[in-house]
Amino acid sequence: RYLIFASVLFASANSIFASDKMYYFTYNMGISGVSITVLFAIVALSGIIFVPVVNWSKKYFDKRTQFIAGLSMCAGVMIIFRFTGISSMFAAGIFMTAFGIGSMCYWQLMPNMIYDVCGLDELASGEQRQGMIVSLQSIAESIADGSGVLVLGFILEFAGFDDTAAVQTEAALVWVKNCLTLVPALLM
Repeated sequence: RYLIFASVLFASANSIFASDKMYYFTYNMGISGVSITVLFAIVALSGIIFVPVVNWSKKYFDKRTQFIAGLSMCAGVMIIFRFTGISSMFAAGIFMTAFGIGSMCYWQLMPNMIYDVCGLDELASGEQRQGMIVSLQSIAESIADGSGVLVLGFILEFAGFDDTAAVQTEAALVWVKNCLTLVPALLM
């Protein structure tokens, strides 16, 4: 139950973050498409670079601790940037790196923990319900992905975001910023 709940929260945070980052970089920072592409690539590259760190730290920490630490670090950095601002490409790169590490912790550790639960469930119940457990996690994650985007749409609409406008209102910009930083951090 806890892993499914964690999955739902992360999937919601991830979909809000993924859907909002283009708005933030376009409207709040006003950076070019090429620069935005570089920032998107940083998320993937940082995840790839830090996979060996998570593998190495398995010697000292269990998966649960690694998972909590990785997502907490990511959420902490996101909250800090909510209040300090992301005012340069360098700052945006640090921000995206932090999200890449948190995301990598989720995608690398969650499947392993779900399969650990499957093994424990089989040991406790004597039944093989791996398919049901994995499917439940996958369905919950899919529903959360869609719900996160829907929530983002409601928040931005309520804040007065107008996708046809070249310049957004101050309230819309604040909520674009909140949906990139604070909202995903709180969900994590």
